Amino acid sequence: MGMNINQILVESLTHLNYAFGYITPETYKIGVMPGVDASTFSDFTALKSKNSDLKTFITHLLAFMRHYGFDGVDFDWEYPGATDRQPNELNSAEDGANYILLMQDIQAAFDLQPESLVLSFTAPTSYWYLRWFDIGKMAEAADYINFMTYDLHGVWDSNNPIGNQVLAHTNLTEIKEALELLWRNNVPPAKVNIGLAFYSRTFQLSDKTCTTPGCPFKGGAIAGACTQNSGTLSYSEITDVLASQNITPVYDEKAGIKYFTWNQDQWASYDDEETFQQKIEFANEQGLGGLLIWSVDQDDRNLDALRGVLYPDDVKAENDIGDNISYWENQQPGACETTSCGGSCSPGTIEITTVTCPSGGKKPQKLCCPIASAPDPRRQFYCCPIPEVADGAGINYGWKDKCSDDQTILTFAGTFLEDIAPIAGLAGLFGPDLEDALDQLDIDNEKQYCCGKEEATNWKDCYWAVNFTYQGTTGKFLNSCDDNHCNTGIEVELTTSYFGEGETCAPMYERQRAFCCTPASGRSLFLPVPLEYLFPNPPSSNIADPVFNLEVDDTWGTGNAEGEDEPNNASFGFVVITAPDEVSVSLDKRDGAPWEVFDCLDSESEGEHTVRVICTDSSPGSRCRDIHLGDGVPGTILQMPAGCGPGKYAVAKAMDLSPVQDLPHHLARRSDLSGAPVYDLKFDYDFRRVPRTYGDSQMRIDFSNEEGYWDAVVDRPGQTKKKKRDLEEVRKNQKRWLEEEWREAYHKGGLSRHELHRRWFGSDVIAWLANLVGVGQAEATVELNHHVDETLQIILMDEQYGPCPFGVTQVQANIRATLEANVQVDTSFGITIIVTLGSPLDLSNSYLYFKNKGKVTAQF
Repeated sequence: MGMNINQILVESLTHLNYAFGYITPETYKIGVMPGVDASTFSDFTALKSKNSDLKTFITHLLAFMRHYGFDGVDFDWEYPGATDRQPNELNSAEDGANYILLMQDIQAAFDLQPESLVLSFTAPTSYWYLRWFDIGKMAEAADYINFMTYDLHGVWDSNNPIGNQVLAHTNLTEIKEALELLWRNNVPPAKVNIGLAFYSRTFQLSDKTCTTPGCPFKGGAIAGACTQNSGTLSYSEITDVLASQNITPVYDEKAGIKYFTWNQDQWASYDDEETFQQKIEFANEQGLGGLLIWSVDQDDRNLDALRGVLYPDDVKAENDIGDNISYWENQQPGACETTSCGGSCSPGTIEITTVTCPSGGKKPQKLCCPIASAPDPRRQFYCCPIPEVADGAGINYGWKDKCSDDQTILTFAGTFLEDIAPIAGLAGLFGPDLEDALDQLDIDNEKQYCCGKEEATNWKDCYWAVNFTYQGTTGKFLNSCDDNHCNTGIEVELTTSYFGEGETCAPMYERQRAFCCTPASGRSLFLPVPLEYLFPNPPSSNIADPVFNLEVDDTWGTGNAEGEDEPNNASFGFVVITAPDEVSVSLDKRDGAPWEVFDCLDSESEGEHTVRVICTDSSPGSRCRDIHLGDGVPGTILQMPAGCGPGKYAVAKAMDLSPVQDLPHHLARRSDLSGAPVYDLKFDYDFRRVPRTYGDSQMRIDFSNEEGYWDAVVDRPGQTKKKKRDLEEVRKNQKRWLEEEWREAYHKGGLSRHELHRRWFGSDVIAWLANLVGVGQAEATVELNHHVDETLQIILMDEQYGPCPFGVTQVQANIRATLEANVQVDTSFGITIIVTLGSPLDLSNSYLYFKNKGKVTAQF
């Protein structure tokens, strides 16, 4: 109602509920609710009736709470089982029982969390709705109940047996009767909060002379200036009406309410300090647990309603807690905006900072953000992840006629009317050297791509990708004009132009050239493939933080380079893990991890390893604490530094203070590590121990020497549904349908071998291979031009039990299970492993494909 979150006096409250959240249909993800419609009821009903969806919902709920810093959730589902509140097509008879199961499962999940989380629900006071609740069992599953002892009456009464009578919506007499419904079901009073309303339900009287409770009404009273809703006035609007018209309200002491009329036929009931205190005294007599206010943002500027509740105490002195809480609000992409050069912030936004005008003008641009969710100007952190900012270069960047003094030129665009030879000398130039060279050339429509001098240091090895060979040049410079992207891996496309560096994509003039750079760190800034391409059930983008490793071998294992470093045209290995922050941490300094790992003496064995580690950052915000998130160290996925164990990723078992606190010589010299504790870190490769409490941890491994495998299997959306008509024609026999589709594509499609693979060798061909077993041999031939001699091994289980005393001796049991494939063939092959980490490991989405001559053995 116009009150920002940073204006709420949280010092005077014990809990603050943010209303409302929204359940996304089908996925059951949680989001902030912009509005409510009838379909929400069916979404929630469907959730409670499906156990698998319920687990998904709980996972998303916990992720949402952690993302925004919430420490509890309240379910405002007031009508389970009520036929008048459900879509006609749904059977709501089981809603009450399912609601109990929902609360019990959520409470069980909350009990497993390391922090204390609160679970509550909102209950109606109406017998006709409350009768669908098993309120006693619901109370057992919840920490407390928010009892809606307001909205007892309103204009909706005209459609009920009560009829169109003006009655107070916070009538104390009826509140007492409603509480009796709870006491009959043995609900503990200490778990009940009664509701206090910071607003009024209003009516238009049918008879101006009949103004007492029970008189008839026509409909809702006129809308308030702020609430803009007939039948409702906020507390702020109530006080405005009382003051402007010098009204003395009527006090109904028995009902514990006040009411008044204005403009002859307008009627309202409400609470003030006197009636609030009357209700609080009653609540204390009943031994109730607390009070629920709906809602604090409807108070007046003097906070008189809140002061009336707190009396005889006053609101607590304001401090910066409210300010801090206001920055909970996550700034969504696009919510802030930059003005034109010299422009002003639009209404509803405030200026946060200024940036240099890209066009070189003297007046800066302003960064403006919504008042209700602006970042704290005192903190001075305004960060744009490089993949998300326009053109990828930063704030102070862009095409200009001439770079300003605080910028440097990275490249240029324009057209030449003469021979292209002068361009050759410009390749690789930037900054003052490029500016000087351009001054010597006659270029039409010249534009300079400018970047802030400091930001320009983030990039190296920049070039314009082309689609022709110039003076025998080969390699990475030859591909991107054709397919409009920089090389997969770590390169970033900063910008595009039809005339980049004075050249075009001729003869494909409709294409723009790509200007590609490598991050100065040499590390990839983002995943080369969208997560939704890699996993059947990827995590949402707001909680996903994948780590990956991509290795490309353009020698095909021969050692003889063929000039390609694109995974689609080379052998490659690709591993990606996505896991909740609570169960995943990097120990690799190259990723900026604040750890030193040493005593890595074994890079080959696959059992338990022990290394020593020390944290290099003891500041309050140190990322060293991340390893203790969730359930603590055990089960945490570790991204290890190179040479520390046989694999990039491992699973932590324990981390304890080391009995040996001495540091290696190169670390002992560092003063910042003086006195820092050294730990023994134990880890292995049993990914079944990764906890799933905080959401799924998923791993994908792709390894292939088949040209086209990357584009067809990895960098490609998942399998789409088959055409309904086509399946019906073969009586829904998918095996037959797939075989016929393959034959059609192979014999009549006019496709080359590569095109055939692009179409079939992905999710579709995996389905084809999986379903075609036993149907017959596919009529396909593949050229076998790669020689492989490899052994692939994945440890599924490596356990030791004992030794244990058995009579006069000791016995010990060892269990080791591995997945191993040995290949000695001339072959084209691909392996894709998609697994959700935990116990048991599910490898049902993993496939191994060979087309070969030679010897292949695979065993589990």
